[in-house]
Amino acid sequence: IGDSGAISFNQTINNRSDIGLDEFLSWHSTTPGVQNPNETVSGLHIRGSTPDQNLILFDGIKMYNSAHLFGMISAINPYITEKVKVFRSGAGATYGNHIAGVVDIESDNKLATKTSGGFGFNLTHADAFINTPISKNTSVLFSARRSFTDIFKTNTFNQLSKKVFQNTIISRDNDLIENNDFNNSNDFYFTDLTAKVIFNPSEKDNFSLNYLFVKNQLDYQFNITDNSYNTRDVLNVKNQGINTKWTRKWKKNLIQKTNFYYTDFDLDYNFKGEFNNPQQTQTSTKTNLINKFGFKTSFNFIKSVSTNYNFGYDFTNNKVNYTLGRTNTNLPSLDYLNEERNKNNSHSVFGEYNYSKERFSLNLGVRGSHFSLTNKTFVSPRMYAQLEVLSNFWLKSSFEIKQQNISQILEFSTSDFGLENQIWALAKDEDVPLLKSNQVTFGFLFKRNDFLGDIDFYRKESSGITSFNSNELFSDGKNTSIGIDVLLQPKWEKYSSWLRYSFGETKYTFSNLNNGQPFTGNFNISHSFLWSNNLKINNFDFAIGWNFRTGIPFTKALNLDTNNNIVFEEINKSTLPNYHKLDFSSTYSFNLDSEKKWKGKIGLSLLNVYGQQNILQQNYSVGLDDNNNAIILTEKTYSLGFTPNIVFRVSF
Repeated sequence: IGDSGAISFNQTINNRSDIGLDEFLSWHSTTPGVQNPNETVSGLHIRGSTPDQNLILFDGIKMYNSAHLFGMISAINPYITEKVKVFRSGAGATYGNHIAGVVDIESDNKLATKTSGGFGFNLTHADAFINTPISKNTSVLFSARRSFTDIFKTNTFNQLSKKVFQNTIISRDNDLIENNDFNNSNDFYFTDLTAKVIFNPSEKDNFSLNYLFVKNQLDYQFNITDNSYNTRDVLNVKNQGINTKWTRKWKKNLIQKTNFYYTDFDLDYNFKGEFNNPQQTQTSTKTNLINKFGFKTSFNFIKSVSTNYNFGYDFTNNKVNYTLGRTNTNLPSLDYLNEERNKNNSHSVFGEYNYSKERFSLNLGVRGSHFSLTNKTFVSPRMYAQLEVLSNFWLKSSFEIKQQNISQILEFSTSDFGLENQIWALAKDEDVPLLKSNQVTFGFLFKRNDFLGDIDFYRKESSGITSFNSNELFSDGKNTSIGIDVLLQPKWEKYSSWLRYSFGETKYTFSNLNNGQPFTGNFNISHSFLWSNNLKINNFDFAIGWNFRTGIPFTKALNLDTNNNIVFEEINKSTLPNYHKLDFSSTYSFNLDSEKKWKGKIGLSLLNVYGQQNILQQNYSVGLDDNNNAIILTEKTYSLGFTPNIVFRVSF
């Protein structure tokens, strides 16, 4: 903490998160101001913002899909992760095109001098990685993970699936078909791989080539054995990218960093149904494709031990396409095919002034950006300062203005499937406006020996917000978030603890919603508290964490009107019950040979130890009772239940 407002976490915490399926003691769950109200690693809400407003990078590669199994497992292999920086505020001017937080993840950037690696498995997937030199000045880091859920399904995967697929077509088929004479299959798997080549031709030059590939595939089939009802849903989600980086030390005090990068995101969903009563065929399709190419170069000039300057240029070319279509042989008049294809060139220049002395540090930055699709230019200042006013006691403050021209919007055309119902779109007009935000923070920092205390007060305003209500699009929204984030971290020789508390309030305003009056955001969490503990005894590591938070808002259904339409109360006037759970994990490390070159580890994790049934979401629809009278149906989404997992690893 104190690095321009960032919080960094070392490899130990990241490794432990893999034991708990990324839900237990991982970096996002211990960071004040970062919430995951849906219990997903990809659904990070940072100080009132939505997940698509974050910038997530892995070795400089932009990630549009950072999770497996629809958010339950991180797509980043923790065993090759060297450093994670989480910026809630105060991110440097080098980071662009986002209005919320920054998650900057890096694998090992050092040239390997000897071979190391590891392999292992838990109850959802297996993985392996190796880091080895191939010459005096070249090394290679490679990792791969693959789930075995399409071959056999463990109790751990079944618990995750139960949480993910509830209230989707997959669960509804089994509930609605009264005839037991049917067959269904739900084949799902995920895989990811990374590759990194480091080449140091001289003392002044460093080259690296990074590659990332992430894929999730779902093939769901359902049919009644007399072939009167046959459906198939196929969903593929891929995210891959490549980044080449050249670092050149022109002089001792002048360093240039140059990147060429490419990112590709591809979502492809297809549905086909054949029915005999009446005879008809239905199809549905959704695609979302992003191609991003970029070039970035920056110069870091070190004037003195305390002062340096950083300035550069950043160019990106973004192509974003999506297709939404549906056909019905019995109702061809309702067939449609909506396609959108847009591209944008962004030109950005940025500069930073960094000053750091023993008692005072200051980062002043500015970023100027031009977006070709909207033909708009912005100048965005940023500032972070930290001053030691008493021994071991600092004051800190930040201010920033940001813009973002690509975000996710909710679409209803394929909502009956119930998964991946958001698509990425470029800002181009009033329907999908450019996002803007400004944030100011003020806080205190205390650090002495092995104790760390951090308090942050913040206020954030955003505009250009797009929302849906009753299938209508509203794009003139804005929100205001205020809050307090508190982190206490005492540490002893074998025991450490994290205490995190956050208070937050996010209010939205739309001119055509709620009579133009502000209302609480859908994922607003007023109070949250986490207490996590780590204890090391000989070769054993134990960790336990208790999480409590107030329930998120929802809009309660009151009754049906004369046309059988649901009458709701004021938007988000009610609140779901409070959320709480207890997680536990333990590992045992041992040597596999007398020279201690081969090491082993076995571990156990227990998520939601006492099986608390937390409600994550509550929706309503209109149905019929036994007498064919219209009634209100309540649909609740529950949290992950008690979920055990084991892990076994070998490293060398």
